[in-house]
Amino acid sequence: MTAWNIDRAVVTRWTEAGLDAAFRAEWADPSRTDYPTLHEAEAEPSAPGPYCVFQHLPSPVPVGNMTGKVVAKQHQLQHHTIRFEVHAKESATESPKDIAIRLAELVQTAFDSQAAWDLGSTIWHVHSTRGPDWGVREGDNEYMVTVQYEVLIDVQLPAVY
Repeated sequence: MTAWNIDRAVVTRWTEAGLDAAFRAEWADPSRTDYPTLHEAEAEPSAPGPYCVFQHLPSPVPVGNMTGKVVAKQHQLQHHTIRFEVHAKESATESPKDIAIRLAELVQTAFDSQAAWDLGSTIWHVHSTRGPDWGVREGDNEYMVTVQYEVLIDVQLPAVY
């Protein structure tokens, strides 16, 4: 399933970019390991902040099909939308907005790269484009910045004869 491949690739890139350490460094106790910094779909209410929620929006959207004449292979180009929501609370020295923006910029640095994502042996990353980003105040001392990406992949489908 392509959604799982993309989700795994996001976690791999998150780890390789050092984002886990960057988010934990903001925690009151950076040595805590009982909560992740990257949550899928939603975070637990007791999760320490700041943290990031990753969403793979309902996808894929097929945008084209290809077949080979020499080799019986069929490929499909698919468009996927992924979203990162960086949640932060105020600290003694920084506003929640400043913290969320600073960490969202680290996420952008990691995912703006056009380096290929490792999606497995029958799925290939073609291109990623950062879409809109926006911020929203959440309560008195919380802020969330959302960064969205459009990802185009090439999926090898079962051969058609």
